[in-house]
Amino acid sequence: MSVCRSHQYPTTFQPGNPMYDYMTAESPFVSVDGGLDVDLPGTATMDGFQAALVLRLQHYNTFSMSQGYDPTGAKPGPINRWMKASLNVTQLQENFMPAQPEYLQQQPPHTVFEYIRDHLGYRLQLTSAKYSITPFIEHNITFDAAISNFGFSAPINVRYAYLVFIGKENDVAFVTRITTCDPRVWHPYIANDPEYVITQHPIHHYAALPGNLFGKSWLLGLHLTSGTAPALTTNAQAMAVRLANGGMEWWVDRAGNGGVNILGSVSVPN
Repeated sequence: MSVCRSHQYPTTFQPGNPMYDYMTAESPFVSVDGGLDVDLPGTATMDGFQAALVLRLQHYNTFSMSQGYDPTGAKPGPINRWMKASLNVTQLQENFMPAQPEYLQQQPPHTVFEYIRDHLGYRLQLTSAKYSITPFIEHNITFDAAISNFGFSAPINVRYAYLVFIGKENDVAFVTRITTCDPRVWHPYIANDPEYVITQHPIHHYAALPGNLFGKSWLLGLHLTSGTAPALTTNAQAMAVRLANGGMEWWVDRAGNGGVNILGSVSVPN
């Protein structure tokens, strides 16, 4: 699909066109890709922020640079200009565009191109996490967290979530799959919300802990990997989701396996 300005090319694929509106309604649930069509009027001078509005509205996962960009710079297209245009934070906030506060505070400021690049697809942030361990014949862990998505789209492919206990010797002692969440429904906002309020998606997990964890301290991590890759393998690390929390440790073992977001340390009583 093409992205262009409706006031300069009103007969194209724009709001009010039944197919455009149908695509907008279906876009949260499918993979969406597109690019600029430089043959359409208005595209050559298209503003990057106006493009970002469409990419957010229609939940774009990817965006082609095959048109509108000259890697040599000899004949700069609109994307070349987006690479030099500073992001207007006030404009972003007035239009309820997704962005983490720390992202907007970065110096020097991001460009419009960087903003689009960083928010295509999903951009997941852990907004809260807590756990409690109940001592009993079997120790049990109760884990509650919330994820917010500051990207344009939810994850499309099947992904599984795991809690991981990692020892001081960089060894994985215990892995338990979280079966109460499906990352494919972690949409950035509720459909048709005029203010595009970022949604918080809850995670809840309860599991019995094995005896090898008792009386020790462990790193506790969250592993989000593809449904086609076994947990904590090399393939899983390559396909794992790294959360967009600044300063969060990203763990892999010596062999390159893993891809775990470290949440903190946990002590398991005897």
